[in-house]
Amino acid sequence: MNVSYQGMLALLRELVGSPDLQSLLTAALEGALRLVPGAQAGSALVRVGRGYRFVAMRGHGIGTPDYELSLEDELRWYGGLLQEAQTALPKLNRIRPELSGLVSADRTTLEPITWVLTIPIPLGGQIEAWLCLDRVEAEAFPEEALPLAHELGRSLGVVLQTLVERRKTQSRLEREERLARVLGVLSTFREAELLWHSLPHLILEIVGEQRAVALQRVGDELKTFSAVNWKEPMGRLIPRSNGVFWM
Repeated sequence: MNVSYQGMLALLRELVGSPDLQSLLTAALEGALRLVPGAQAGSALVRVGRGYRFVAMRGHGIGTPDYELSLEDELRWYGGLLQEAQTALPKLNRIRPELSGLVSADRTTLEPITWVLTIPIPLGGQIEAWLCLDRVEAEAFPEEALPLAHELGRSLGVVLQTLVERRKTQSRLEREERLARVLGVLSTFREAELLWHSLPHLILEIVGEQRAVALQRVGDELKTFSAVNWKEPMGRLIPRSNGVFWM
């Protein structure tokens, strides 16, 4: 195993312990700049909804941009198809600042760059992140950079999946802990009215939302009995026909 792949394995072991996605991608970018031959600058972007935002930038004369780029922007810069990006296939292109998606003021900082090696990081059928490695020399990246970048992109997808699963497990454990606390509190109530007043707080403890209301049945209507962060006055009656389904 050559030195570059040994270094990549060491980087991946380090990334597995990343506390969050931004930390992971920042460390991945810095590691890629050390490992990929010919890389001299670069940036990392992460998916946010249907777009991408910058999380790190190294070796450029600007701060990290605070605006998003679209998937179309990224594919145009990538110079390939979505299906290719979904296999973590890297693309090496001569720089064309007009394809970057950056605003005009930021685009001028790309003029010293000659080559860009774009590494997609796929996860679950989507491109979860991008690493863009830049080179200012007239000569292109060395031939060995492409297979190393490909392996790095595929491996980072696995590391991202590990982080996602760890988050899900942590969230599930936290929900179960909250539920156990709430069940413990419920067992202490001896008066129904005190329970009704406490219900919105207990609901928020479980689901982690911002507001909640407890509705009490009064004949064929529901009455707002107690609430947290609720603007409407208590005691309001809600008829069965007003969009509330109950039995």
